Amino acid sequence: MKQTLFLAGILIIVMSCRPYPREVEEVLALSGDNRNELERVLNHFRQKDMQEFEAACFLIANMQYHQSKEEIIPDAAYYDHFRKTDSLYEVVFSHLPISEMRFVRYGKYDSVIHAMSENFDRLPEVTKKTIIKSDLECIKADYL
Repeated sequence: MKQTLFLAGILIIVMSCRPYPREVEEVLALSGDNRNELERVLNHFRQKDMQEFEAACFLIANMQYHQSKEEIIPDAAYYDHFRKTDSLYEVVFSHLPISEMRFVRYGKYDSVIHAMSENFDRLPEVTKKTIIKSDLECIKADYL
């Protein structure tokens, strides 16, 4: 009897020493090549805050029920446009505290904003490729 209780105790201790909750372990087993990305997220939040770690566990455990249906492939011109937009944002807002950003008058930037808007309207259509891929296989750590 003592031996049975001792073995049961050891089994409980071993089972409770899992690095992640059971649901997360199951999802990680299904994630294939993307497992390292998901574990990177879990390890990051485990070191940071227990509540954030539990939130990450919840998100990852429920990924198996979600999928992506489209992949959007923007033309290289979009990246150039976004770089210019970021530069304009830097010029206009970098010196302001967040609380004052909404009060900025764009008057002296109107022509630049107008030109960028026209440029954006001339950008080629983005390519959309229909795919069905589980979030487990494609969501990267940086996204989470």
